[in-house]
Amino acid sequence: MKLHGPAFRELPLAARALIAVAVAAAGAAAGAATRPLDVALLAVTAALCLAAAFFEADSPGSSSLHPGLAFVFWAAVLLPGAALPLLAALCFVPSALRGRARWYVPVFHAAACVLAGLAAHPLAALGGDRGAPRVAALAGAAAVFVLVVDALLVALRRAGRGRTPGAAVRDAAANLPLDLALVSTGAALAVLWSADPWLSAILAGPIALVSRALLVPGLRHKSRTDSKTGLFNFEHLRATLDDALRAAERRGEPVAVVMVDLDHLRAINNRFGHLAGDEAILRVARVLGAAADDRGHAARFGGEEFCLLLPGHSAAAAEALVDAARLSVQSLSWEDAGEQMRCTFSAGVAAFPQDGASSTELLAAADRALYDAKSGGRNRVRLALPPEALEDVDLAAAIEHGPPAAEAPSAPAPPPAADEPEPAEAGAAELTERGRPAFIPGFVGALLAAVVAVVVLTGAPGELHSPLLLAVLVAAVVALDVVRIDLFEGLNLSAASVPTLTLACLFGPVGPITAEVAIAVVRCVRREPRLRWSFDLGALGLAGSAAAGVFAVLPGDAPLPAIFAGLPAALAYYAVNVTLMAVVVSLAEGARPLHVWRESMAWLWAHYLLYGALGAGLAVVAREMGIVAVAPFALPVVALWLGQRQYVSRERASVVRLRRSHDALENANERLQRLVDEKRELLARVHGSYLSTITSLARTIEAKDPCTGGHTERVSRVTMLLAGELGLPQNQRRAAEVGATIHDIGKVGVPDAILLKPDGLTDAEFAVMRRHPEISSYIVGALDVPPVVKQMVRSHHERYDGLGYPDGLAGEEIPLAARILAVADTLDAITSDRPYRPACGLEVAIEEITSLAGQQFCPSVVAALIACLDRDPTLGGLYEHEPSLHVVA
Repeated sequence: MKLHGPAFRELPLAARALIAVAVAAAGAAAGAATRPLDVALLAVTAALCLAAAFFEADSPGSSSLHPGLAFVFWAAVLLPGAALPLLAALCFVPSALRGRARWYVPVFHAAACVLAGLAAHPLAALGGDRGAPRVAALAGAAAVFVLVVDALLVALRRAGRGRTPGAAVRDAAANLPLDLALVSTGAALAVLWSADPWLSAILAGPIALVSRALLVPGLRHKSRTDSKTGLFNFEHLRATLDDALRAAERRGEPVAVVMVDLDHLRAINNRFGHLAGDEAILRVARVLGAAADDRGHAARFGGEEFCLLLPGHSAAAAEALVDAARLSVQSLSWEDAGEQMRCTFSAGVAAFPQDGASSTELLAAADRALYDAKSGGRNRVRLALPPEALEDVDLAAAIEHGPPAAEAPSAPAPPPAADEPEPAEAGAAELTERGRPAFIPGFVGALLAAVVAVVVLTGAPGELHSPLLLAVLVAAVVALDVVRIDLFEGLNLSAASVPTLTLACLFGPVGPITAEVAIAVVRCVRREPRLRWSFDLGALGLAGSAAAGVFAVLPGDAPLPAIFAGLPAALAYYAVNVTLMAVVVSLAEGARPLHVWRESMAWLWAHYLLYGALGAGLAVVAREMGIVAVAPFALPVVALWLGQRQYVSRERASVVRLRRSHDALENANERLQRLVDEKRELLARVHGSYLSTITSLARTIEAKDPCTGGHTERVSRVTMLLAGELGLPQNQRRAAEVGATIHDIGKVGVPDAILLKPDGLTDAEFAVMRRHPEISSYIVGALDVPPVVKQMVRSHHERYDGLGYPDGLAGEEIPLAARILAVADTLDAITSDRPYRPACGLEVAIEEITSLAGQQFCPSVVAALIACLDRDPTLGGLYEHEPSLHVVA
């Protein structure tokens, strides 16, 4: 497995020094710290740290997204400093053993965690053992731990990768919420372990939730990259380019943009298949990715086009870098299906500020330079012409009518209308007044009546041991509902189910119903649709009541049974919630409830299991420790919400940009399609005019001999029939039509006395006549016609046995189009009047041609002629006055 990043000896001296100093400082500080050792805690944390090493999330820009952070912080608070190096090593070193990173990366992370833990411990100790001071001290210690770890990582990125301080800080800040979620979970573990070690199992739910959230940055990375090449996609590169231009303007630095296009990829796809074309794309992508230095970015623009962003590079420096990459690609060769494969690329370079001040201007300038490189012969790099040079040589119109520039639209699509309906939430269908069936309000009314019946039948809980706890939990449900994170496709993210399940465990059905009534009041005040919050009140009130029923049935006196009871209670909550939602969506939209569940809600069950464990655990801790227990549980939930919100906000913006780009691309595609259609029509007209001119010239020659009238058209039509029978492509058939039309144009150089002589020719005269293919070749040689045409006019008198003229070619040496023309020309010559003999019938002509197959004529062409006659004895009406003839091969 290839390891990412340079070897240790290839790192800058500052980076190597930083790693060495951090490891040495961590070892010295850990050895100096002395505290009592809890052997049981050491064993538990060691096992958890080792297990967490196998759940490290792939996350670009930060390797701190590791579940083990929670356990290292937990140990830093409660264990002596000498234990921290062991635990940190168990967390991070396995990634090096598994080949996921260079050895120095996990070693440095482990040292950073040791130093952060030692820095956080004194602050955590200030809060004592219990109560609110303990919670506050742990919160501050968690913040210190995260800041120390991230500060060291920023320093390493700055020294090792040459990242600017701002960029390094942005890399760390992007994952700060998830780091806080992990470390605050460790703080909660410390509180619970101090109260009762068995209560620590309660936090399995939050740890699992945060571990799942660690996948989010990896998903974000996938949303920014091209799946085929692993390079960035153009949307991300465009945003990065905007940031780079702002930074370059502040610092007075140049920024280079390079557009790259593979040469003749379509030809590779057509000849060797698209897999071979994909391999060429991958090989070029690797070269371009390596060419972009640590500050640069390589992206796939689309298809065979790439783009490089090179901050700090002038146009000349970028040209040299890309030209070196071009030579590397030119030297590449690989074998595919026995064929030796090679490829090249063309590139255009533009630089800020001389070629443009905005990303749109730079991309347009680079694309014009790319077009210049392709027009100049391909496999070369061109610099963009400055704007004043474009004006001087008046290239604007030519460029405007050239290939469209690879740039974003100057006028983006308008944003969604302000009155566009918000996405519905998980647990509430998007019920609008427009177009809903009349019986949906009745369904919602039945749900509300069922909620009232539950309240009447169950009444208030037997012991309302803590009205303040009830109020805090209800407030938590309302707060989490207010800050729910709306997604596309009618769903949202919300952790309100956790305190709702705690209410169901502690206060019975009245607890979650009270919370839903409070939510309904808030939504009514905010003037949300009445039908929507009414449905939520009924559906979620019944779901909470179902969970309370499960808690009431299952034993819940001891902590662990109570926690395990949260799992079926959560499943009951999920089942009632999604069933009612699927039913109302099916009523509103006409879809089947099972289909609605599969499409939108089937994936949520695992989340509800974790919510159930967390909610039941919170209830157990609240009974044991009182309302102060809410704070340790709130820390990871809030941090997780911040991370989710940050990610979803970015992805919503990305989706909006993608939709706008999609609309713009669709419009551009429509314009290009119209241009292609117009080009096809123009080419058809040009081809028709060209063929008409050639035909007129051939008729001028033909007019010298009245006996050969119509010969050109008949030979051309038979040639097209035979070419189609033999499967020639459409472009070659068109070329063959032209070749057949002008095949005798060289007779212009034959004297009329020989051309029109009624008797047989002498040897000297025949030698002159035999020169007409060479004369034709000379005339056509100066014309811009396909090679097939030139081959036909020169070789249509060659014989299959090699006794023809002018070159004595034999068999397959004779181009196929020329072999076709030889048969078509002979067929018309035999069936036409000539000065030296009268016309013969079609049957005689076929017999003579068939008898000469393999000698004068190609057998496969003769067979094609017989097949055409079998299908149409008149050959499309050319011989309709001849008797019907059916030839059997």
